[in-house]
Amino acid sequence: MKTKKPRRLQSMLRSFLTKPLTLIWAGCLAALIVGSLIPQAQFSEAESVFGKDKLIRVLIFALLTFYPAAFFSSIKRGLVIATSIAPLGFFLEIIQKYVPGRHFSPMDMIANNCGAIIGILLAIIIRFLFYTGGKNKIGGTS
Repeated sequence: MKTKKPRRLQSMLRSFLTKPLTLIWAGCLAALIVGSLIPQAQFSEAESVFGKDKLIRVLIFALLTFYPAAFFSSIKRGLVIATSIAPLGFFLEIIQKYVPGRHFSPMDMIANNCGAIIGILLAIIIRFLFYTGGKNKIGGTS
């Protein structure tokens, strides 16, 4: 006797798999995780402290938090997922201590969190101005 998957889970999976932007977002998130954990050549000290490395981190984390917070149909689910990106960046940075060719940097953590905050704030502004996300809009009824 086979057990059926709950319809809610099937519905969530179908919804997720039929949205190309959500698939791209998930792919980018996976790329961030893999890219953070593989050894690689480091930026020079000048680029790493005040330059490209920090700007790239801010942009990546802003984009990864912006999309779910702005466009997931449930504002609650979108904000939960978006706010979980910052701790993910924190833990990935700590794990980098133990990856050969990578180094731990508190400045990277700050850049990751600044990007996450910027992305979430922009998403909330977008939701208020354009009512994105579907049925559960900020300020609307559930």
